[in-house]
Amino acid sequence: MHVDASRADHDRLLEQPVVPSAGGRMTVTAPPSPGHLAELGADDVLTTVAATPDTALAAWASGPTGAALVARLADVLVAASQERTVAADVLVTFALHRRGEVVDRVRLLLEAGGVTTYDGTRSLRADVRSVGVRCTPLTFARLVTGQCSAALELLADRLTVEGDAATVLDAGRVLRCPANGTALVDPAALEPRAVATVLRGVSSAHLRSVVQGPFRDVVIGEVARRLPEHVRPEAAARLRLAVVLRVTRGAREDAPHDTDRFLVTVAEGRARVTRLTGPDAPPAARRDATLTCTGEDFVRLATGHLHPVTAVLRGRLAIRGDRATALLLSTALDIPRPS
Repeated sequence: MHVDASRADHDRLLEQPVVPSAGGRMTVTAPPSPGHLAELGADDVLTTVAATPDTALAAWASGPTGAALVARLADVLVAASQERTVAADVLVTFALHRRGEVVDRVRLLLEAGGVTTYDGTRSLRADVRSVGVRCTPLTFARLVTGQCSAALELLADRLTVEGDAATVLDAGRVLRCPANGTALVDPAALEPRAVATVLRGVSSAHLRSVVQGPFRDVVIGEVARRLPEHVRPEAAARLRLAVVLRVTRGAREDAPHDTDRFLVTVAEGRARVTRLTGPDAPPAARRDATLTCTGEDFVRLATGHLHPVTAVLRGRLAIRGDRATALLLSTALDIPRPS
């Protein structure tokens, strides 16, 4: 939950103590002073922020100590990313907004020698690439503490990214989450069940913009790759089928170069997904049927937000070949449902 708090809310929260919560864990409801915050070690900063509920953390970030909090989190993020290097220089700018108005910025320069904060006083090379991230201070704090995923926040329309996908992924691999050491941008976070949950309430327009944008290959590819993780062994043991999934960028009749193709095979109780597009694609293989849908509908089908039969009846899923065998594919998979 993302909450903007007024100054009165912030002053009230300052008066609240640290209190115990369920399971013996501590909940922080009063932020430390800027001086105290500067003295805290990285682990203590992360623990304090992680233990602060969203409402209190939003008030903290929007209050008089908010700038100190953001700066301290940026320092912790930089320190955690020093062991990684980037192929080409990248300037990453986090534009932190409240109610649409940018209230703070964090700029990080990724170079061969490491990661540093960038204050604008130093001239940059002409070939420095740029990545822009727009989110609330609360989301930035949760990214640093590892309590939310940049990939899922993007799908949930709580974070926007500007820059080509290759540069974003490169920068995301260099920047490491201080709390757990994982990449700040991790496609593996697009686990279908997690995607199913964050898509609840997301508009079709937003999901369409994601699957038609620069991160299409990441989203479509990762969701498809994970389909075998949800196979029903008992049902799959009785089936032997091969179905091609054609995932288009728009209308079903898109040109081949605008279409991603995956071969889904089910045999001996197991499912396998093979990408049929790209330089490493295998040669054409036997298939019982071909399913065609848009990227938006593919993500909704793979995460339980659209039933295959409903999709066929509404003309959102086209079947060519053995229709009965194609629909059996859904019985072999335990499609995730939103939690």
